[in-house]
Amino acid sequence: MRPSTPSLRALFDACVDLPAEQHAPFLDAHCADPLLRDQVEGLLRADADAAAMFAGGAQAAVAAIGNGDAAPVLPPGSRIGPFEILGVLGEGGSSTVFRARRESAGVHQGVAVKVLHRGMHTADAQRQFRRERQALAQLSHAGIARLIEGGVTESGLAYIALELVEGRPITDFVRDLKLGVRERLALFVQVCRAVAAAHQALIVHRDIKPSNVFVTDAREVKLLDFGIAKLLEVDDETQTRQAMLTPAYAAPEQRSGGLVTTATDVYALGVLLGELVTGQRLNDGTGRTPSSRVAQDRDAGVLPAAPAETRRALRGDLDNIVLKAIAAEPAARYASAGDLADDIERLLDGRPVAAHPPSRRYRARKFVGRHRTAVLGTTLFLVAIFAALGLAVWEAAAARRAARSADA
Repeated sequence: MRPSTPSLRALFDACVDLPAEQHAPFLDAHCADPLLRDQVEGLLRADADAAAMFAGGAQAAVAAIGNGDAAPVLPPGSRIGPFEILGVLGEGGSSTVFRARRESAGVHQGVAVKVLHRGMHTADAQRQFRRERQALAQLSHAGIARLIEGGVTESGLAYIALELVEGRPITDFVRDLKLGVRERLALFVQVCRAVAAAHQALIVHRDIKPSNVFVTDAREVKLLDFGIAKLLEVDDETQTRQAMLTPAYAAPEQRSGGLVTTATDVYALGVLLGELVTGQRLNDGTGRTPSSRVAQDRDAGVLPAAPAETRRALRGDLDNIVLKAIAAEPAARYASAGDLADDIERLLDGRPVAAHPPSRRYRARKFVGRHRTAVLGTTLFLVAIFAALGLAVWEAAAARRAARSADA
């Protein structure tokens, strides 16, 4: 009797946690139905692009069904604004990113041009776009890809030119180089510091995820699309508004259409941190610790060390840090991305972390761990003193006994 074909849901659930390069071999082995395979691959693409129709609720579903414009067709050699299109870098549910260049006085400038699929046809929408673009253009930080310029074409096509970053998504980078826990945390601190700098300028990212966090070969972090989600929101009453977010990294208040604040970015940072150290997105709201989720069958590089060693490294402080960052209530999370970075640095230095409930025993253990050599030397010194004191007391007692014997 031939085995039954797995369901669409079963195939998708089995594939979604696998690396992208393993999808095809898995489907080759488990899905012989071409139509079913096409459906599974479509769901996987939707998950990767964060454009699954119903992931963002009813508003997003309505927008996905029929309110969006077709993706712009810009073949190599065509122009948008002052830029010449060279090719496609990537495509998502709401925009397409092109590699482009601009020539000025004989100097070529390479850029990434992000083009919104949905046009901005009203004067109000275009004014909002220009206002937000001006705010983002003033954002300057070494860890944030610079916004060069942007505009709206005569046909209502909105575009943004960004600094072209040559690197890899942070999750790919740590896996390719098989980095350990401390190295991954050091990169993550860079991410937090860049986010904190933008928050100080009153700009929220809204869409922190691995594909928006690049690492160069020099191990420098560059955040992409900072504030672009808000910039590209269409404030046009003639169209159904669609929140631009990635459900897998979006905070509960963001998915429900609530107020987006700096705490929203802290949540996404927590999900990203969990993925860096466990290889999984810890966003299911169960409250399970990251150390309890470390799987035995992860490919080399996905985990920072062997499963047992990874569990030991996560257990305790790092578990508490991740759970605090992804708390369901915004008030229970870190107050800022900078506070999250500070706690990671305290962990790396062996100091008590804010995410751990305070106790004298915990602080004493951290002190001993941080000053192990000094504590050991002091302990040996005290032992030597007490030993010498004990020997002196014993000799004095022996002398008194001898004197009494002589008197007798």
